[in-house]
Amino acid sequence: MSLRYEVVADAERLRVLAEKWRALQQSSDQNSPMNSPEWLLTWWDLYAPLQHRTMMTLAVFDQDRLVGLLPLSVRHANYQGLVPIDQLEAIGCGERDEDSVCSCYIGPISARGFEQAVAEQAARWLTSSDSPKWQRLTIDEMMGESAFGQQLVDELNRRGIHAELRDSEPTHVIELPKTFDAYVATLSKKSRYLVRRTVRDFEKWAENSQKVDCYDGATNLEAAFDTLETLHRERWSRSGQPGAFASQVFRAFHRRVVKELGAHGRLVTLSAQGQAIAALYQILWNNRVYVYQSGRVIDGVPATIRPGLALHIYAIRSAIDEGFSAYDLLCGAARYKRQLGATEHTLQSLEVRRPSLRSTACDAADRAIDLVRSLRRRITGPHQPVAADDDEQS
Repeated sequence: MSLRYEVVADAERLRVLAEKWRALQQSSDQNSPMNSPEWLLTWWDLYAPLQHRTMMTLAVFDQDRLVGLLPLSVRHANYQGLVPIDQLEAIGCGERDEDSVCSCYIGPISARGFEQAVAEQAARWLTSSDSPKWQRLTIDEMMGESAFGQQLVDELNRRGIHAELRDSEPTHVIELPKTFDAYVATLSKKSRYLVRRTVRDFEKWAENSQKVDCYDGATNLEAAFDTLETLHRERWSRSGQPGAFASQVFRAFHRRVVKELGAHGRLVTLSAQGQAIAALYQILWNNRVYVYQSGRVIDGVPATIRPGLALHIYAIRSAIDEGFSAYDLLCGAARYKRQLGATEHTLQSLEVRRPSLRSTACDAADRAIDLVRSLRRRITGPHQPVAADDDEQS
């Protein structure tokens, strides 16, 4: 097997490779919407200028076929606020917290059967003079069920570069059977009761006025997105928080990417008694429904009625009827995900440190900060984590 690689240093060249990129995803185990050209190129256009990033993506070819892709960029940063470094980061992550897109399942892509060869090409490039003089490489929230990440780590370690994978926050996935009754049967006794009672109480309150509408690129998507934003903002205002759509760049990203995704992007709304009371932002990809964002009404609905949960139940039924294999609730440990029967799927973060004086300084900064945190805990006592909002989808 004779492969070659190309370093892609500008977005226009990456756009030229978009069709080959899509074909690569179809032949890989890293096929998620967040790893697609639609998602990552939109992210690049809106977020990269805010952080003064330089594109530095590796494309690996078998003759003319794209068999590997590492969508990376270079950012000049102060590590831990102390050490100036050049850091390689995945395109799609590393934003400010208030602007964060939370791109799950991103990272390097390899065609099946080419994983080891692509890992060798990637490690060869990262240790060559063709790569930038980086000190650290980080990729957050990689798909944890793919062996390719470990192969890349092994190849880098073999070449004297310290690389490791760490488990990060998991996603929550409901594997869908052939019928809704079969899905309900997989739930615990308490969850079965919750699902049935939620729908029964909601429909009784709605007096059979409930209506579920779906919108995609061929329908009135803008109005549906307005509804999602309004309901999302209302839901989070109860907690005294602005919600994700308070960020202008976050709003711009999703308004644009849902159009770029075409038929893969969908807004679902639930109406009752003449008003929209809940909304979901879904991405349909590789026979899975990804539930990216949601919102629900707060005022005007009795406390015993759970419109957000009711819409999830209707959406799960619809996904089963449409033949999807999974309903992916992504990250976040809200209780309703467990109640609906979701199981955890591991995500991983890749961290690579290139031997250099600055890398050594970064390690020293880590130790210093760990020491400060340890001393602070001794003085103030252990930090008590804030409980997850278990009522998130009530």
